[in-house]
Amino acid sequence: MIREERLNYNVRDTGIIRSMAKVRVQLGTPRFELVTSKLIQESRPECVFDFSMLDEFLNCHRSYLYRYEWHLTRIGGSAHSLIFGDGTHDALKAHYTLLRDKKIVGRPFDREEHLEAMERAFLKATHKAILANEFPMFIEDQPDGKRYLLNAWKILAGYLDTYPQENFEVLDIEVPIAYIIPYDLDGEVGEIIYIGRVDLLIQYLGHLHVMEHKTSSIMGKHFMASFRPNHQVSGYIGGMRERTGLPIYWGLINAIGVYKNDPKFERERVRRETDEIISFENQVINMTREILWYRDRIQQSTGTGPNEEEAEDIFYQNPRYCFKWNQACQFHILCQKASKTARHTLMAHAYAKVVWSPFKFHNMKAEDMGVQVDERVKKIV
Repeated sequence: MIREERLNYNVRDTGIIRSMAKVRVQLGTPRFELVTSKLIQESRPECVFDFSMLDEFLNCHRSYLYRYEWHLTRIGGSAHSLIFGDGTHDALKAHYTLLRDKKIVGRPFDREEHLEAMERAFLKATHKAILANEFPMFIEDQPDGKRYLLNAWKILAGYLDTYPQENFEVLDIEVPIAYIIPYDLDGEVGEIIYIGRVDLLIQYLGHLHVMEHKTSSIMGKHFMASFRPNHQVSGYIGGMRERTGLPIYWGLINAIGVYKNDPKFERERVRRETDEIISFENQVINMTREILWYRDRIQQSTGTGPNEEEAEDIFYQNPRYCFKWNQACQFHILCQKASKTARHTLMAHAYAKVVWSPFKFHNMKAEDMGVQVDERVKKIV
């Protein structure tokens, strides 16, 4: 049974249960216990996931191992695209907060006031990277001529010119979710926590929508088509259903094109039926099972504890991911080293240990989301 009662399902989807049972047989019978509330509280706090963790696992198991199991990150800061995206999200948060608050008190839209608030928010989010020379101010310092501070100003101004008056109502901004995904399979009861933060909850065309901001230099039909299917959209719609108890089926993709010349802006609605939410939950369950199965194989390989060389082979590479989005994966130089000694030397000098916590990344407290954790786990989450 998979969440029938909580999502008001009318019938048990036995076909999904049978398919899950087949997956378990194909993977073998691992020695670990499946994820449960008790395990999350007492011994497996690392079984709290967010979209970035599961997406990285799907892209490349080795990259997932380095970032989310060993908590490595490349010294030298984030890619320009990530810094630019974070700044844009903060700018839009400032814009929609002001828009919502003005509507409450009956104040008219003031373009210059909104643009100033957006620029200030973008600069606040990126100023450390600018001062550290990790994010450029001018086009001369940016190889692709797209992601730099002055171009951000132009894009934000273009956004306000394109959408001076929104035709939807902003209900909430940056809504945190802790999506509980329980299951009962062959008597094994489990529960997974999927963490996220929804950019906007809006009322649009008579329906509740989850609105997600996306920056990209590759726009068009293929870009929009990538959101159906899309785990993040499915997870956020399902998570907002659970958080609000309301029948939310729609998402609105707010695409912001980052180009050398004029920016581009597109929006598209995407819908998720209940069956698609069920499918998403099952995929998260099976991804979690696979990750834990890999961890258990590492333990079995030595009998006493993890063996790093075995771990790198078990969490295998996906070479097709090395240059996704036309830039090298941050762990590409590690994967090029043939010997364990060379890799460890590089790790010590080119990487830092930065523990990834979904709760901390999404600026959430477990208690605020109704997730009960003990004092020992709080130190991790």
